[in-house]
Amino acid sequence: MAIHNQKYYGLIALCVSILFLGSICGIYLKFISFSSHKVPSDSIDGINYLHPSDSPQVLIDKVFTFLAPYNSLKFDDLIFIEEYCYYFTLEIVTPHNCMINITVTDPEAFQYHIFNTEVNISQDDGWFEIPFGTAMSGNYSILVNVICPLNINIHIQLQQEHKCLYDIIPPNLFGNLKFYEVSRYTDGMLLTHNVQMRTDYSYRIYIGRVSSIGGKDTEREVTTFFNLTDPNSIEFQISDNKTLVPIGDVFQFDFGTATGGVYSFELIINCIVECVNIAYAIIEDYCLSDEINGTIPPPDPVDNSTTPRSIVIMPSQFIIGVAIICSAITGIAFIIIILKQKKTKINTNL
Repeated sequence: MAIHNQKYYGLIALCVSILFLGSICGIYLKFISFSSHKVPSDSIDGINYLHPSDSPQVLIDKVFTFLAPYNSLKFDDLIFIEEYCYYFTLEIVTPHNCMINITVTDPEAFQYHIFNTEVNISQDDGWFEIPFGTAMSGNYSILVNVICPLNINIHIQLQQEHKCLYDIIPPNLFGNLKFYEVSRYTDGMLLTHNVQMRTDYSYRIYIGRVSSIGGKDTEREVTTFFNLTDPNSIEFQISDNKTLVPIGDVFQFDFGTATGGVYSFELIINCIVECVNIAYAIIEDYCLSDEINGTIPPPDPVDNSTTPRSIVIMPSQFIIGVAIICSAITGIAFIIIILKQKKTKINTNL
């Protein structure tokens, strides 16, 4: 009897082991399936919006004293990230007036004169906000020059906010972004970019100036020539000496393709200042047609005499898990049958 009991307990242990291994395999497969569909915590709908922080990063926030009749303040070694907008704001906080000039110098020593009042401003004028979009990362410096008849206090702030154009492009189109760049242009400079585009699709294109220009507004201070060439070398002229609108707005248009392949974009910028930063984005918007041009034979007619069949595709993890569970159940049933046969045989012998 002891020998039979040992065999009986051994078979029970084998059953428990099979169930345990089946459970472990099921948990592992579930974990693999969950991990393969995990969405990063810093993305929405699987799209990474490339924001370094959830809120604006404040780089400067202080009240500074400027002595009459002329005083300057320089901020060195400011780390800016390419393609981001930085907002420089200032406010006179004492009952005085002055003239203010602000110059930004990029890592390659190019200068941007982003603010120049030309006339006296006072405490009653409130805040002045000056946006500056970057074309490269690195160390920047900002020089603030103040001309004032009396000593004056000015509150200065500088903070990093959104990526250039991201306050204008609808968020639901970020995932369809095919090309995006912010470039520094000098007067008469030409840049060419090649972009892969699909046939019979509408593409939305944004072009905008992202660096401020100080002083009194001058008509046609930044103008653009924009041409597009398709894969068949057919040229489309989009703009000819068109004035770019002020910061906060963009030159936007839709372009529908008639053929797929590499498109060439040529952009020439003319400006009355040393340099200017221009941002542009190309977004695949929607399909225009079914691509039927009369030369492709129509598809074969559908045979309605037979009942259509539905095909269901199961994930591989699910199939493996079901196979393990079925094997475990079959093994247990087989062992129970053997035990009952042995028990019956023992009773017969007794």
